[in-house]
Amino acid sequence: MTEKKTIFLRVMLISSLILVAAVAIFIQLLNVQAEFSDRVAMNDPVIKLREIPSPRGNIYDVNGNLLATSMPVYTIAIDATQASDTLFKNNYRTLAKGLSEIFKDQSASDYAEKLRQSRRKQKQYLRIKSGIRYSELQKVKKLPILREGRYKGGFVYTQETQRTKPFGKLCERTIGYGRAVSYV
Repeated sequence: MTEKKTIFLRVMLISSLILVAAVAIFIQLLNVQAEFSDRVAMNDPVIKLREIPSPRGNIYDVNGNLLATSMPVYTIAIDATQASDTLFKNNYRTLAKGLSEIFKDQSASDYAEKLRQSRRKQKQYLRIKSGIRYSELQKVKKLPILREGRYKGGFVYTQETQRTKPFGKLCERTIGYGRAVSYV
């Protein structure tokens, strides 16, 4: 008889501990719910929604040919107010010439004029070029004024991911880039 009583006492002890733990969890759940509803009432959002772009992989066809890939592209800009007066005056023409040689879209005098205007108007963001590749970014980083960095030279660049398709529009519909056509 004593053996049955000890087993019964052990079972009762364990089940009462489980019951106490369940009640404690339930009470904590009520406290969290009350705090959350208080924050919502105060218009203090606990959860902030923001979009995080996901990295997209490569798409290949059956033969292993690349149909679509994601490549980083950069936007470069300059804060013309960051560079010291002597650094800017001594090097802005060389910088303009270097930018003209790398991008071949404007003359050196056009770049020089933009830089001078930006400096005179105290513009803190002058976009030089968008959509450049990593190799071009590395060349730009070596130019005078810009090689001083963000705080001494005012060089600013941002990275974005751009989806490129080596075959152009040839495979767009197959891999899901075509417009949906609806017949009404």
